[in-house]
Amino acid sequence: MVLALAFAQPLCAAQKEDIAYLETMILTEEWLKPVRSAYARIYAKSYIRYLGSISVSILDQETVEGTIPDYVTDPWIALHKKRVVGCLWRMPSEKTKMAAKYVRTMAFREQDSVRPEIRASDPELSLDQWIGELQESIDTFDTPGFAKAVQVAFCGGLGSPLYDEVKKASEVRQGNDISFLAAILEIPGVARFPNRIIRKEILSDLRETSKYATH
Repeated sequence: MVLALAFAQPLCAAQKEDIAYLETMILTEEWLKPVRSAYARIYAKSYIRYLGSISVSILDQETVEGTIPDYVTDPWIALHKKRVVGCLWRMPSEKTKMAAKYVRTMAFREQDSVRPEIRASDPELSLDQWIGELQESIDTFDTPGFAKAVQVAFCGGLGSPLYDEVKKASEVRQGNDISFLAAILEIPGVARFPNRIIRKEILSDLRETSKYATH
């Protein structure tokens, strides 16, 4: 709720509860894993291009993507959270309510049963039908930015309003600390070097970037 204070406006108690629930659910590390992974892939692709320019061939891109340190993407996750919260607090109450219902349904869908309060509004409606109706409502939201926020939260981050910003920031520049790449390249089967001498020099140079990093 701390982030929400910046977007405070007169809201009814029910809407505040819906927003609090949405923040609790879609801003957790577990729900944001696909978002973090999407941003990590952007960085990985940039690093792979850079490594190719210094004669390092990547044989296992998936491992590179999966071993990007969290601190690389942490600033973008924080900004992502702030923007999602901003969208939530600008939403009309009826759409906040619908979004909260949608998230509750998604949260319970993995279980074999659905809690009674989730289906109380229409007990004759099957779970799949209800999910379909909720998804349709989500898809037709006209609140600026919320459709993308939902897409980011549920669908892995591609299409995020931050995508282009992350892509630009991921480019390797002089003064970047990319020392962690040395450890990744030492994982068996991840990379191929022209020869042992060049391998030693490149790994040493990568480790040195931590000493001269400016940001």
